[in-house]
Amino acid sequence: MTEDPTTATGSTRSHIVSRFHKAFKHASELVALLSASGSNATSTDLLEAIAYASSLKGFEALEKERWEAALQAFAVSRSIYSTLSADGKNDAFPELLTEIAEPSIRFSAYKLQLPRSMDIAAIARQYFPRDEEHSRVVAELEKLDPTVFAEPMEAESTGAAGTVTSVTWRGRTAPVEGADISVKLSNAQTAEAAYNSQDHRGSTDAFDAVLLAWQDAVDATRKTIDERQAEGMSMSDQKMQILQLTWTVVNYSMICWRVGRNRVMISNIMSGPKRSSKKQDAAPVKEVSGKKIGHLKEEIALYDAILQVCSRPTSPSTKYISNPPTRV
Repeated sequence: MTEDPTTATGSTRSHIVSRFHKAFKHASELVALLSASGSNATSTDLLEAIAYASSLKGFEALEKERWEAALQAFAVSRSIYSTLSADGKNDAFPELLTEIAEPSIRFSAYKLQLPRSMDIAAIARQYFPRDEEHSRVVAELEKLDPTVFAEPMEAESTGAAGTVTSVTWRGRTAPVEGADISVKLSNAQTAEAAYNSQDHRGSTDAFDAVLLAWQDAVDATRKTIDERQAEGMSMSDQKMQILQLTWTVVNYSMICWRVGRNRVMISNIMSGPKRSSKKQDAAPVKEVSGKKIGHLKEEIALYDAILQVCSRPTSPSTKYISNPPTRV
C-alpha cells in the first residue's frame, strides 16, 4: 500500500485498520501496566509507552481519514519523542521523531489545509489534547522540559532568528514555503552579513559558518520537497514550483560560497610562504621542482572542484542553473 495505495481493496483497508486498532489496545494495556504502582517503571518508560500507543492510534486515524484525530495522536508522540531526544542518550527517539511523528503531522496538517507557515512544533502544541487523560503526560514532560508547551517569544524581544518571507531568482519573486526554510534562510543571510563585516583576507575557515548555514537551508528545502512528494503533490503544482525556485536559490548561493572558498585556497597556494634567498639557492633543483609540481597539483584539484560544483545538477530540474556562478 505504501508503494501504490490505489491497489488496496476495501477489505484490505478494513483489515489494516483492524490490526492498528488491535495493536493500539495492546499498547494501551502496556501503558496501564507501567502506570501501576508496583511496576517500578521510570517516567521515561511510561512516556515511551504512551508515545508508542499514540503513534498506533494515529496510524489508525490516518487509515480512517480522521485527520484531526491523527494530529492529536501524533502531537502526543511528537512532544514525547522531542523531549526524550533532547539529552541525546537514545538514538531511537530522533529517528522515531523524524521518520514517523513529524511526517504524519505534516501530512495530516496538509489534509486539514492548515497554513504552510505553521511549523510542526506549533501544530503539535496546538493539537496536543489537554484532557484529563493526558494531564499526567503534560506533568511528566514539563518536569523534563518546563518550556515544552510554552509559546515562543517574539523574535524582537528574545533575539531569536528572524525569518525570510520571499526569495528572488532572475527577476522572479516567490514566497517562502515553510517556517523552517524561512528561518534557515535568515540564518544564512546573518552568517553572510557577519562574514562581510570583518576582514577575512586569506582565511578559509571564515567560510565554514556561511557554508554550514547555506547547507542547512538546502537540507530544509530538500526535506520539504520530499514531504510534498510523499503527500502526492505533482511537480507541476504551483507550490512545488515555488519550492523548486527556493531550491535553486539556496543551491546557487552555496555554490557561490564554495567557489569563493576554493579561490581563496588557490590564492594561498600561489602566494605561499616565501623562502629566504640563501635557502632557495642552497636547495636542490629536484626538491624545488617537486614542491612546485605539488602546488600545481593542488591548484588543479581546486580548479577541478570549482568546475565540478558548477556543472553538477542541483535539482530534479536543472534548467535553473544555466550559467556558472560569478557572484563571489
